[in-house]
Amino acid sequence: MVSAVLISNHPRGQGENRSQPTNRLGELLIAAGILQADRLPEALNLAQKTGSQIGQVLVMFGCVSQSDLDAALQIQQLIRQSSIAPDFGVQMLHESAGGRPIAEILTQAGHAREYIIRNELGELLLAAGILTRPGLAEAIHTSTQVGMTLGKYLALTGAISSPMLFEALNLQVAVRDKKMSKEQAAFRLKDSMIRRTAIGTSVAAAPAPPQNKELRLGELLTMAQVISESDVLNAIELGLFKNQPIGKVLVESNLIPDSLVESALALQNLVKKGDLRPAQAAEVLMYIRQHGVSINQAVQGLGLGRKKIEGWKDALDLLKAAGLLSETNFRNVVALCQKNRDDVGRVITECNLIDELLFQSAIRCVMLVRQAKLQQPQAVIALHYCLRSRSNLDEALQDLSFS
Repeated sequence: MVSAVLISNHPRGQGENRSQPTNRLGELLIAAGILQADRLPEALNLAQKTGSQIGQVLVMFGCVSQSDLDAALQIQQLIRQSSIAPDFGVQMLHESAGGRPIAEILTQAGHAREYIIRNELGELLLAAGILTRPGLAEAIHTSTQVGMTLGKYLALTGAISSPMLFEALNLQVAVRDKKMSKEQAAFRLKDSMIRRTAIGTSVAAAPAPPQNKELRLGELLTMAQVISESDVLNAIELGLFKNQPIGKVLVESNLIPDSLVESALALQNLVKKGDLRPAQAAEVLMYIRQHGVSINQAVQGLGLGRKKIEGWKDALDLLKAAGLLSETNFRNVVALCQKNRDDVGRVITECNLIDELLFQSAIRCVMLVRQAKLQQPQAVIALHYCLRSRSNLDEALQDLSFS
């Protein structure tokens, strides 16, 4: 906790007649020299008669600007949480009146990096229209009280879905690493929310256009079932707090070994170069974890890495026979694959009609049936097991005693 900062001798507004530091909004604005004291009683009276928030009334009548009100609300929350002393809060509000962000003032004072991270995530969700200002203030207040990260609290309370939180945290990392601006991150998150909503509200909605985006380490690790989504989310937030990459956080937390992180990073690069698709990279990482082999050995053992996929039609037939692919979707996928026989994998990925990991398992089932190592009824059962338990085929065959 930083020590109390003395208020400037030349404040804006009320000068020596400023009120004592307080956590009440109107008095806080007066103490910082932003609001004239004689305007507050009238505003309070009107707020009481109309049932409006005092802050809204002050902005409506031009007593304070919206930016000053937003800053005051943030500082009020910090004072109520006992994160900062009231007199320091007044000094911060006075300094922010010139347009300086609260987070910048806190950083310069060497204070409350945890708050800054919470605030940056909250502001991103706010800019994307996912949270309201009152909802954000309450979430920051409660999550701090219970000792929980803001993201985890929002996900647990259902204020935001896990996929959207995952997207928001990764965009925060991109902003931190200067790969995009805050404005670009907010636009991306808002666009993602609109697309997810459109697809979720219409069963017949057309699949979203393929996004040319990088496969993130956390996504790869969860797809490969190396680590839970909850642990990944916690690691991303901790990485933002410590200013460390997620891989280092996971290794230091003893959640995964360093060798597996190295393999995952190498697979990320293969996906980026187009040598593997995301689902293939996840299956390779599963195989590496289970058998302790190199990436090349895993790729060869799984029969991956080739653009032209043998047995794709038989794999689709198997999925249809297993009841995992409807007749209509079967016909649509077959038609698309026949037009792009040399790049069936890309078609499967982009059509959004089949889980690609399940398709890869079906390909391997077809190979095992041809080699008489597996019977077709067993293949059907194994595919259902893969889908239900989100296991890879090797784990499914082992659990079902088919291998």
